[in-house]
Amino acid sequence: MPLKKTSIMNKVFKDSFDLVLEMGEELNHHFWEVKEDLLKGKETTHAYIDEAIEKKMMMALKKIKPNSSFLAEESFKRSNEEMNQGWKEEGPFWIIDPLDGSNNFYRGIDLFAISLAYAERGEVLFSFVHRPITQESYLAIKGEGAFYLRGKKLNKWEKINSKEKKKGEMLLSFSIHLPLEELEVKWSSLIKVFRQVKSVRRFGCTSLEICLSSFSSMDLHYQVGSFPWDIAAGLLFCREAGGEVYTLKGEFADYFDQEFFISRRALSKELRSALAALS
Repeated sequence: MPLKKTSIMNKVFKDSFDLVLEMGEELNHHFWEVKEDLLKGKETTHAYIDEAIEKKMMMALKKIKPNSSFLAEESFKRSNEEMNQGWKEEGPFWIIDPLDGSNNFYRGIDLFAISLAYAERGEVLFSFVHRPITQESYLAIKGEGAFYLRGKKLNKWEKINSKEKKKGEMLLSFSIHLPLEELEVKWSSLIKVFRQVKSVRRFGCTSLEICLSSFSSMDLHYQVGSFPWDIAAGLLFCREAGGEVYTLKGEFADYFDQEFFISRRALSKELRSALAALS
């Protein structure tokens, strides 16, 4: 394992990963009950499971790392300025999305994940994106790499390297969270991007989309309208895997950028121009 067994951070890493796995099992249990409710035409009794999971995670993480601060989707009450300032000054700092892909979850679609990132002084040090249904995890440690794991044994993980630039047609995923009137303005430019790739995917789970675009499945991901809990864990995975994360102006994107693209392959001049036109 990349983290030294004797380090304090290694215990924090392992304990928080165990927590993610535990919460994943709980989500799975509720998911199949939601699915059964849908099949029977019943109104689900699991409507607030994301809030319950988040509260459990926050309580457990305070025990793992005392004096922790949180940036969590369901309990977020800060202004953007307070969020940015706290992110830079506070530590330990956890960024949590207890149920990324909640719309999928509540409709019986098994594309959802738990996203958790740990930061200090504005720097994400490690992260997890866990897909409970398939028991797949995407783990990242700053400066040490990105790792893929199927199952629960950390010594079975595989290091990911996306620096190889494969040739051929590209698959694009995208995640757009905009009011309809703003989307209409972008739509014609977006179509020009679509014409530069082989096919387009929309999964409805941002953290998974980012990880897949850094792994073997997708080649390019376009993101607009997001919060740090949507992207923090995935972006560390992407960067540690060798992927590139840029704003549409070609600048290095950070965790508070609202619009960016991710690529693990060299982009053609035409595709870069089409992406730039989206801004």
